[in-house]
Amino acid sequence: MMSVGRGYPLGETIETGEVADNAITLAKLAGHTGEGVQVFDAAGDPAVLDGGTADQAVKMNSGGTALEFGSAGAVTLLGSGSVTGAGTDTWQTAGNFSTAGDLGTSTIVVEIFGVRTGGAGAGGGLSLDHATASGSGNWEHINQTANCSLIYHITKNKSTATKVNAIEHLKGVYSLIEEDSEFDCSAAEQFFVNFHEDTGTTWEVSWIAYLITG
Repeated sequence: MMSVGRGYPLGETIETGEVADNAITLAKLAGHTGEGVQVFDAAGDPAVLDGGTADQAVKMNSGGTALEFGSAGAVTLLGSGSVTGAGTDTWQTAGNFSTAGDLGTSTIVVEIFGVRTGGAGAGGGLSLDHATASGSGNWEHINQTANCSLIYHITKNKSTATKVNAIEHLKGVYSLIEEDSEFDCSAAEQFFVNFHEDTGTTWEVSWIAYLITG
């Protein structure tokens, strides 16, 4: 009987266990036209995902069912700063940042941290304000007697504020969502990071704002 290779009769199936580990080389794989990535499809079979375009990356599709090439996303710094207050009973600004235009599907993240550095006053507060340095605030602000932080996730037509301090850490962090029909991030916008110190109390405020796309 005619045989192939190591004594296997022609047409006989070679079982998986009869193939040594690491015995199949790249030279034995079928070629593919153009760039691509070998993946497994929904049925669990080997398949080739054709290459994408410049600066794209492999990611899960929107339905969470298959891999695809698409925008890898990016994080862009919008602004940051740190300032020590004057200890006066007024709203002060720690800095500001602006967006370039329509926010689209991107997200702005703003993290504001307040550290009480001295004084016998009652406390202070943090606020993120839209287009004003007055501290009046378009959105929720936090007033505390000790260290605290305020984190915003801003998307088109909506913002989510997460307020954290030592007491709330024990009770669990809470969040809130506010919508403002007069502010929709469809054009360039300016934001101010503001803080308030009660008379005789000093605070150091640090902040960072960044844009997440993709």
